[in-house]
Amino acid sequence: MTAVTAGPRAQALDDGAPPVLLSREGDVVTLTLNNPRRKDAMSHPAWLLLRDSLVAVAGGDARVLVVTGAAGDFCAGADLSVESGARPPMANMAEVNQACLALHRLPVPTIARVDGVAVGAGMNLALGCDFVIASTRARFSEIFVKRGLSVDFGGSWL
Repeated sequence: MTAVTAGPRAQALDDGAPPVLLSREGDVVTLTLNNPRRKDAMSHPAWLLLRDSLVAVAGGDARVLVVTGAAGDFCAGADLSVESGARPPMANMAEVNQACLALHRLPVPTIARVDGVAVGAGMNLALGCDFVIASTRARFSEIFVKRGLSVDFGGSWL
């Protein structure tokens, strides 16, 4: 697998691995959310890397994109344990929404391959794909109200 880098924003995880991986087999590109210790939850830099990865796929010649998670989960949504800096929260959300729009604008079919949890923005990421293939272990949940948050990653738009 190869990582798409997004300059200084592409922060590696504690183990040095990038939070988003791209691999290709023939005409199929697989995008793997790669934060298995946090059920593939996404930090703010990871959302930016997701956006940049989707833009890279759009500019390529892939015929389909498969979105999945690493190590048995799809995506637990935003990683609320990571500080997003001193920027206003709405500025950060605008950048997260750019990733949602990049997914929506892809010129190729997208497939969410869901195993384990797809929660919050992770569920909306799956719903934003053209097709969702779910294992028997897949669990979907919109938990924003429980966290005192508004819906993000296009959930109210979908």
